[in-house]
Amino acid sequence: MIEQEGDGPWRLLHFIWQENSWQQMDEACSLTGSEAEISRAQLADLAALELAKRGWQDVPLLYVIPEDDLLGYVFNLPPHLNAEQQTEAAFWELDDRLADKGLSATDFACICMPLAELAEGTRCVIWGVRREYLQEIKNDFASVELTIADVIAGGTAAGEKTGGAGQGVAAYLADPQRQQGFCHHPARSLAAGRLVSGCLLLLFFPLLLWLAFDVYDYEQAQNAACMQREELNRLRPEKQEMEEAVAQRRCVEEREQLWRSLQDTSTSWYSLLVHLGMDTCEGVFLTGFTVTDDGRCLRLNGQAVTYDALAEFIGCIEKDPDIFPHGVRLEDSALRKGTDEKRERIDFSLVANEGQENDGADDNRETKSL
Repeated sequence: MIEQEGDGPWRLLHFIWQENSWQQMDEACSLTGSEAEISRAQLADLAALELAKRGWQDVPLLYVIPEDDLLGYVFNLPPHLNAEQQTEAAFWELDDRLADKGLSATDFACICMPLAELAEGTRCVIWGVRREYLQEIKNDFASVELTIADVIAGGTAAGEKTGGAGQGVAAYLADPQRQQGFCHHPARSLAAGRLVSGCLLLLFFPLLLWLAFDVYDYEQAQNAACMQREELNRLRPEKQEMEEAVAQRRCVEEREQLWRSLQDTSTSWYSLLVHLGMDTCEGVFLTGFTVTDDGRCLRLNGQAVTYDALAEFIGCIEKDPDIFPHGVRLEDSALRKGTDEKRERIDFSLVANEGQENDGADDNRETKSL
């Protein structure tokens, strides 16, 4: 064990396991004499030299931290706490004390040492040391190939004796769990970090639940859309048949409206067409007819094989005053030359006026064709 005796020199103590306990052997060996102010690297060199003289290079070392390098507080803990609970309570007590100084307990290693059992609780002292400081101690002695097994506290806290370094070492060696050493206390996280983790955990479950409902709604909507597509595919032939039926109905309605408009005139053109079909002379056939908007003028278009047949057709019409009370007028005629396979034909156009003279005034009227 390497310790500093008050403000005096650093010394080397030797302990061995004997008669079921740790016993200090020989007198303490001074490493620095009257020189106490030396660097830790120099102290490590002196300790390595002394251990080499004794052949103890492989013996694990305990390093006792001077009081000036420690933070120590004495306080009372609630009764009936085990060692683990005492250490946890001491850590948060140290965290509260360090917060007043603008420091964080996560940067410190701490140990709790009970002093006395009181009626109101347990009197304890808590020691804290920077973790960087502990790592520097290990690095300095590792540079001279010495192993630091653990680092323990030395000195007093708030003027109260903790039992002295020797008794502290004995208590440390007597504890199989080595709870009084700084190297056996891992770093802890502050309550703020735990609080943030808890908040994130609490937030995670609602988000997960919301995501589950969202995925369920999405699946339901996707299934509904799939069913609608299948229904539309199944109804597509019926829809096409309905559209065709509507188109045919529209066409029939247009034709009925046209026939109705023709029947509303003073002359029944449907009866006229039937009459003309029955009285058409041989050698004459009609190709079409047009009616003006007022329905009072009829233009007949047709073809005749000879002019005699055309004259006979006009005569037959004039002999029927009930249908054509004013007779008919030959508006136009033209001879179409034939070919080797077809004979000559005469294209003609007749106009029949009702209720007015055939003076050609109806030629500019709008007409409807069938």
